Amino acid sequence: MSNACIAIADDHPLIVFAIEHKIKDVWPDIQVESAHCYHQLFRLFEQKEQHLDLAIVDLSMPGSEGIQGVEYICKNYANVPVIVISGFDDFNSCTACLNAGAAGFVSKTEFDSVIIDLISKYLVVDSVASRQVLPEADELHVLPFLTPSQGKVLRQMADGLSNKAIARELNISEKTVRVHASAIFKQLDVENRTQAAVKYKRLAHALEL
Repeated sequence: MSNACIAIADDHPLIVFAIEHKIKDVWPDIQVESAHCYHQLFRLFEQKEQHLDLAIVDLSMPGSEGIQGVEYICKNYANVPVIVISGFDDFNSCTACLNAGAAGFVSKTEFDSVIIDLISKYLVVDSVASRQVLPEADELHVLPFLTPSQGKVLRQMADGLSNKAIARELNISEKTVRVHASAIFKQLDVENRTQAAVKYKRLAHALEL
């Protein structure tokens, strides 16, 4: 982890500072590169792609319209996982970013509570030997790395509740439920609610063993 390098891009310097500070609290030796617009971020990728292990990118920054900036990075620098952060739980933006190749989409309202888990997921390298012995080991790490909100939605989903019922139970909007559902499907590598529920129950059972 000491040689890991993360790019943080946000047009608000205080947000970049806050994210970097939180990261450094856990991993003091981690290297952080910053950018405040997409043009700076593109130059950063051009110059240091080989050294970047992860990019945390604000969706709405100068230099890009909609998800164009995210699409460009995911297409041209596919080896670097991109976590998109946004100030809004926008279902269409979330889906578009995930479809473009983003590794994750997180609302800034809950980002503080999940950043360390997200970084751990993409920077911790599993042993090749352990993966050969336990081919499903990677899958077992999926559930702990869902955000707290995603975990709640997934559990309700596994109980057969509709989006409307989940929204009512968790006191959130149906739009937010859909955003979480899209992220859950991406994390679990499934296509629908039924597959997500089946995989959740299987993984949850395995984690209890």
